[in-house]
Amino acid sequence: MITSWNGRPPSASAGGGFIDRLAGSAAEDLARAAQHLRRSLPGPHDHDAWIFDFDGTLVDSEGLNVRTTQAVLRGCGIDVDDAWLTAVTFTTATEFRARLRNDHGMNLPWSDERILREARSYRMAHLHELRPIVPTNDLARAARAHGLPVAIASANLSEAIAAGLAAVGLNAVFAVVVGQDHVERTKPAPDAFLHAARLLGVKASRCLVFENTAPGVQAALAARMTVVDIRPWESTCT
Repeated sequence: MITSWNGRPPSASAGGGFIDRLAGSAAEDLARAAQHLRRSLPGPHDHDAWIFDFDGTLVDSEGLNVRTTQAVLRGCGIDVDDAWLTAVTFTTATEFRARLRNDHGMNLPWSDERILREARSYRMAHLHELRPIVPTNDLARAARAHGLPVAIASANLSEAIAAGLAAVGLNAVFAVVVGQDHVERTKPAPDAFLHAARLLGVKASRCLVFENTAPGVQAALAARMTVVDIRPWESTCT
């Protein structure tokens, strides 16, 4: 799903004053999230749009992703260790097929199309298992309420992102959603972030990115955006 931002970005950017106000919010979770953000920003707190990764940044989806992949593998008569699935990030069925062959000497009998179809079926039936990551959810909602453009740039498929947003109640928050099916190259290439900025009508240098993986951080920096790595926030991300 991609929906363009209607009109120009607001003249008031999300500067330090905005973040400071959030840090002083009466809502405890939002105040804590803003305090995390203020401490994490590497420079001036002045941006015209915020762009969020999806998996691991807005939703805790690792467990569901592993169970989905295991369900597909069981359908193929293959069994691998959960630790291997959590240690390696896959962005496409083709990449997963290659890693399985290289690391375990196993070949998937199904086509990429069937793998995606079976994975989608399992995931859609288990969306209730997704859990929102509270700090980033609160920040995204606050930014939207303030009139600040917010977007998602993810290596996941846009259909899966849209379903996940609906499952955690964020489907009305984001003006733009960019998935792997909207760009030629996935992270660590900067394509998804640059595409999101274009759709928002905001210069890349004026975007603040929230990420939780090394390839995502690398992609945001390659796009010349300011990036906040939320991994140090983990103790409050439940």
